Amino acid sequence: MNDLSDERLGSFMCLLLRHNPKKYNLKMDEFGNTDILSLLDKIHSKPKWKTVTLDDIQKIVDNDNKKRYEISKQLIRARYGHSFPVQHDNKKGTLPAYLYHGTNVNALSLILNSQIETMKRDKVHLSETTHFATLAGKRKGQLVLLKIDTKLAVASGTEFVYADDEVWLSTPIPASCISEIIK
Repeated sequence: MNDLSDERLGSFMCLLLRHNPKKYNLKMDEFGNTDILSLLDKIHSKPKWKTVTLDDIQKIVDNDNKKRYEISKQLIRARYGHSFPVQHDNKKGTLPAYLYHGTNVNALSLILNSQIETMKRDKVHLSETTHFATLAGKRKGQLVLLKIDTKLAVASGTEFVYADDEVWLSTPIPASCISEIIK
């Protein structure tokens, strides 16, 4: 496949694994895992994807710059970014003093006057570095980076879970725990 085809297949996998598996009757467990052959079958249900192979899926997983997917044995899942509730493994991560969230300038005043919401996702996505936050936020318009005081957020009732590879998920974060990073 070429890069454009890879991108389109990646978008379809995103729909299947992160946003709307029910639309395609893709069965998932409580952690968002599905059998990789079932995923391939759903991909093949679209005529333009009849020639997709397991190697093509592996290439999408390996080349995803945000490392959203993982394959373990015969199972594949999106690690974070779900539009529906999933349980997360109790992966051990030490909650850093600060986490970062990328958003756009149009959302800034609403966030700073209220909180960071989950929006259409199950959880708020946060990063241990500004690099990952920038990747997440720059697709939403003019980028704004926010710094989250995690100790203050926990004291305010926010719950955090480590998703892996610098990514944290949380319940909504009150404005009192957020500051804007000026670049």
